[in-house]
Amino acid sequence: MPASLKPPRGRLLEICEGRTRLPPETVAKYQALFATLGYGTPVAEPEVLDSQACRLLGDVIHREPCHCGSQQKIAVHACALHGKCIPESAQRLKIKDETTRHALRDCDTCPDRRTGPPAPHPLPRHVTRFAVGITSAPRPRPTLARCVASVIGAGFAPTVYAEPGTDLTGVSCPVVVRPERLGCWRNYVQTLRDLLAAEPRAQAIVIFQDDIVVAQRTREFLEHDLWPSDRTGVVSLYSPDFKLYEAREKTGWKRIHSQWLMGACAMVYPREVAEALSRHTTWRGGAKRTIKDPAKWKAVDTWIGHAVHAEKRHAYYPNPSLCQHIAETSSIGHGGNNSLRRGRHFRRSGKFAGEAITPFDLFPDHPAVRFNGDGGLRLAEPLSVVIPAWNCFDLTKRCLQALAANAGVEPLDVIYVDNGSEPGVVDQVHNLATALRLPLRMITFPENRGFCPAANAGMAAARGDVLLLNNDCYIHPGCLPAMLRHMLSDPKVASVGPLTADHGSQSIKRHPDLAKQRGQRKSLTRNMVVGFCQLKRKEALQQIGLLDDNLPHGLGTDDDWCHRARAAGWKVLLALDAFADHDHKSTFRRSGQDRKALQREAVSYLKEKGTWK
Repeated sequence: MPASLKPPRGRLLEICEGRTRLPPETVAKYQALFATLGYGTPVAEPEVLDSQACRLLGDVIHREPCHCGSQQKIAVHACALHGKCIPESAQRLKIKDETTRHALRDCDTCPDRRTGPPAPHPLPRHVTRFAVGITSAPRPRPTLARCVASVIGAGFAPTVYAEPGTDLTGVSCPVVVRPERLGCWRNYVQTLRDLLAAEPRAQAIVIFQDDIVVAQRTREFLEHDLWPSDRTGVVSLYSPDFKLYEAREKTGWKRIHSQWLMGACAMVYPREVAEALSRHTTWRGGAKRTIKDPAKWKAVDTWIGHAVHAEKRHAYYPNPSLCQHIAETSSIGHGGNNSLRRGRHFRRSGKFAGEAITPFDLFPDHPAVRFNGDGGLRLAEPLSVVIPAWNCFDLTKRCLQALAANAGVEPLDVIYVDNGSEPGVVDQVHNLATALRLPLRMITFPENRGFCPAANAGMAAARGDVLLLNNDCYIHPGCLPAMLRHMLSDPKVASVGPLTADHGSQSIKRHPDLAKQRGQRKSLTRNMVVGFCQLKRKEALQQIGLLDDNLPHGLGTDDDWCHRARAAGWKVLLALDAFADHDHKSTFRRSGQDRKALQREAVSYLKEKGTWK
């Protein structure tokens, strides 16, 4: 190549694609010469692929407004599918990495263009078939017999996969002795393959190392609701108490945001993830060199974290821990890593209560509710969100968008009750819910029957606890989890409401010093909470009944229902750590009704009924 046309070092690719500040005539010379020499030609702008066709999405590298005009910013994901997944915005991103230069967009409000990570295959909610193995190797002080007894006591039927020379005294389960010394990593991967082959119908693959004890009835506990999310890659039953993973006050699953885990002593994998992991037989280290045996350089948990991350899956661990380390030294050979050989990497779990304590004692709310590992709550029964509405699609759209973005609770059962809206509104709501991936059921009335009949129809169709939500109410992040925690903390709580910008005692203006009240109570007992965003317990609805249909416009119904609840011995709470916006009186303003006259009629009726205080 002539010296006069030799490109600057590291700039060849930028020049090929026109991503350079060199003069256009110079770039044209370079590109013509590169094409002649076979270095490549300028990259034409490719088509944007549908998200479901792409399986190579990576981390979020940018956020931008969507072309659909929604208020939410969409995510731009890194994509390794070179030359086929470049959106319009990727040309503006000054990203030089070969992988992250290509991206896909992810918008929550575009029904015609759903780009982003492909929806994972739904994991079974209730797991009943486990394939369980225990990996073992020679130790100065054998722990295998105690480990096997503990795993059997937890409800599992394990098979031991032992290295030659392992002390098998007192082992009361099937044993497979390897014909040669494999080492920890190879034995672990081979155990994955053996369990997959031995149990072709297993829904979950469980591998214990021979230096742990497990809480009793752990299998029964996991059978109720094992996977924190559909993107679960691995669940560790062990959680140590060091700074990165120190226990919080939240009981349940917590997500591990690093590829490095906390020890591979007790791991549970979905079957499809175990099959994928069994194919990860090499390790690419930070220097981009292939290490044939990663156990010489990394612990097994690091290999698991790398492989799970490569599969675009998440890792979780429980608080509190369901098992405990009992060994003092490691049986893993780590080459020259003396600190690992001496066992200094082992950390005890201060949150392990002992083998005799069952997970049902450790998780007092299970299976009613627990944290799903991503900051939200995972319920055993769907939370039914009842939204009565008449026309006003713009309000309903904002309500559903806020619900989809900020719910923090799963699963949801959204029940939209249409009160005789204009033609086309029902279809718009259905399309919006589909785009937002909200599970929607619809109840439609041919004419406007009023708020109470519509709300009662929705609550009667609910499967579990009910959130009665006005279509002009927009929940904030953390609102629903906070309200649910307050309701589920006391079995006598019938209803919980959030703070808002108005509504008397529920106005945040009445509590201006909330930010300074560290350590103070997070809820207050009230005579009533306003029904714009009201969480109702299923058992309370069954005992007290629904709203009074004699107040079809809805004014006064919250006073009446809360009065009946308190008369029956229930409590009504105001959650001080939950907030929701409410476009107060919006429906009455649009319908032209005289709200004050209707309110006077409601107060008169409730006084005669005896439920107005």
